Amino acid sequence: MKIVIEPKTYNNEILSSWLIRSSILNGSEPSSWTTMIFNDNKFWCKDFDRFTEDKELIKLVKGSTKSLQELKDMTLEPLVKKILPLEELSPKKAWTFIISTGKRGAYKRNGTYFCPLCIENENSFNLRREFRLAWNTSCSIHKINLLQKCQKCNTIFTPNKIKFDNAKPFLCTNCGYDLRNSDIKGTNKEVYVFQEKLNNAIFKEEIDQNFPLVEKNIEELFKTLRILLSFLRALFKTNKGIKFLEKLNLEYMKEDLDKNKTSDNFEDMELENREMYLLIVSRLFNLKLHAIKDIFEELKFSYKLVVKQSTLKSQTIDYLASNLEINFKNKSVTGAYKEIIPKSAKEVKILFEELKKCL
Repeated sequence: MKIVIEPKTYNNEILSSWLIRSSILNGSEPSSWTTMIFNDNKFWCKDFDRFTEDKELIKLVKGSTKSLQELKDMTLEPLVKKILPLEELSPKKAWTFIISTGKRGAYKRNGTYFCPLCIENENSFNLRREFRLAWNTSCSIHKINLLQKCQKCNTIFTPNKIKFDNAKPFLCTNCGYDLRNSDIKGTNKEVYVFQEKLNNAIFKEEIDQNFPLVEKNIEELFKTLRILLSFLRALFKTNKGIKFLEKLNLEYMKEDLDKNKTSDNFEDMELENREMYLLIVSRLFNLKLHAIKDIFEELKFSYKLVVKQSTLKSQTIDYLASNLEINFKNKSVTGAYKEIIPKSAKEVKILFEELKKCL
């Protein structure tokens, strides 16, 4: 199907955002629009922003002026491949640092995060790829925290459900509330600075040379970050978490940790929790590598606590954990068993009489 009126692509716009704007310009609605293009009436049930097969994208190539590579660059796959270059990315499994929009039954578990100032009208409506990256808690342009739900009815943001006769993606598809009027919260400045350094690394391949890394490359940066986030989640279940916060001058966060306890993976946490964890890890990234190592050793963190909370590997984490205690008990073989001593004739007779009672 040929797209008659094709919208220009905004910088770093995600594929779903472009398709929504395309449907509006052509007098359609996202659900029927994608059904006509891809011949799939369940297209929006998939997380196609994360990964879309080439054979599906080619259908869009035939109807637009976009090349296959341009369309793939509007998905999240190329970004994750920078972090995990040697791993096969399964579309059926969770991806590191990607916020899930998975389904539970007939309803999506998570909506798309959005900036209320970036959806000003149906023409300038824009959802960017960084909104799906878990270290982004705020809009890079407007410096306000992202939102995920309607503040009036608590329904998740699903602009793909708009209708052609009311094609306003900034209106809640459940209650009609104007999401541009949502209460906004300014970003934490420390978290924002750290977030933008990470965005520069993944999008522009510009890594802050002051980051405490053994090697200054994208894979090492993001694997180290992800392992540290898993380590923090495990640490705050122990009695050493408060002392650790004191070392980073963040002891005031104790109440926040108690209030926002969670067992979720970083990618599945609510925005408030992710912001809290990012603030803590940003303080670590402002230290020298040897200073972090000194803290880990002074607080007697175990090798298991630091390294074994994630399946990812990092040279930086290996260095930090190189002198930490390895938790296992080295029992000697000889001491593990009681020595067997021959029985006397009297003892054998007594045992035999006891056994006869059981026969």
